[in-house]
Amino acid sequence: MLFANLRYTYKVFHIIICKFAHMKKRGRPSNAPRRLKDGYYISITLNSTGKPIRIMSDTLAQMKASLEKYKNQNSKYLGRVKDHFWIEGENKGKPTI
Repeated sequence: MLFANLRYTYKVFHIIICKFAHMKKRGRPSNAPRRLKDGYYISITLNSTGKPIRIMSDTLAQMKASLEKYKNQNSKYLGRVKDHFWIEGENKGKPTI
């Protein structure tokens, strides 16, 4: 009797999983470019990985606190973004893409 209940439970579970496994996002993917939010950006490269992490701060004080927090890692000030354009830093005057 116990095994019959287990088989029935497995069948119900399998039906539920199979029903939702084929559901995917419908429609066309977005063609709009990804934009950066307005704020101050720093780049941090951790010692274990080579890929940098970009951190955004709303204010200059928050950005300086982030730089102080990650002073042991390779950190670099990227600049300030406003209205999807770099205002400060290496990419000054260029759009954010």
